[in-house]
Amino acid sequence: MKSKYPVPVIRLSVLLVFSSLLLAGAFTARGEEDKKSFNWNAVLVSIVSQDSAPNPNPTPPPSNESCSGSSGFTVCTTSFTNGGTLDSRYTLYGSNISPHLVWKNPPAGTASYGIWVYDKDATDSTGSFWSHWNVKIPATTTELAENAGAAGGGNLPEGAERYNNSFYGLNIPNAAGTDYDGPMPPSGTGEHRYYFVVYALDSNNQQLEQAYLVGKYSYQGSIEPPAPPDN
Repeated sequence: MKSKYPVPVIRLSVLLVFSSLLLAGAFTARGEEDKKSFNWNAVLVSIVSQDSAPNPNPTPPPSNESCSGSSGFTVCTTSFTNGGTLDSRYTLYGSNISPHLVWKNPPAGTASYGIWVYDKDATDSTGSFWSHWNVKIPATTTELAENAGAAGGGNLPEGAERYNNSFYGLNIPNAAGTDYDGPMPPSGTGEHRYYFVVYALDSNNQQLEQAYLVGKYSYQGSIEPPAPPDN
């Protein structure tokens, strides 16, 4: 599927998303109640300086474990088929469970991982892609079980840090805004594409490589998601 966004716009959108997260200062460590800031400037420079936007044409799944990536760094899942439809249990219309993710063959020098889940077909009030999950994972972890993104961060590995997503502050039922909040496309807006991106980061939080999966979802029910506030 060809993206309607030119590469410069995609890179700018990535910058806007992470910039808004920086302004929010919303990274929290597991077990901590207070917010703490985290400097993603190095990540921004790394991502924007490269033609690193996810390819909108994912590689077909090679096996029952659906994978995508280069011959090196690869991300896989047993929860859905790469490029296929997400089950409603991974959405806010269902159980709001984050899918299983596992990544393999990280590049040398990887010190941590950044995970970003976003809707390629929806934007927030800043014009950035709608963000569903933003978390930084220690390099010692290379797999997240289903529901690792549960509210409160208790299912994440020790040392994981969480960013606010686009639901933060909107008071939408079951959407914490600080953890995994699944797809919630309005009825009648067609099929949305959800990118599950894993970034390999070095000790300076610069991107070394990335790999991603794409899941699709559309909602045709009668219950509309609450409208966000005007301000």
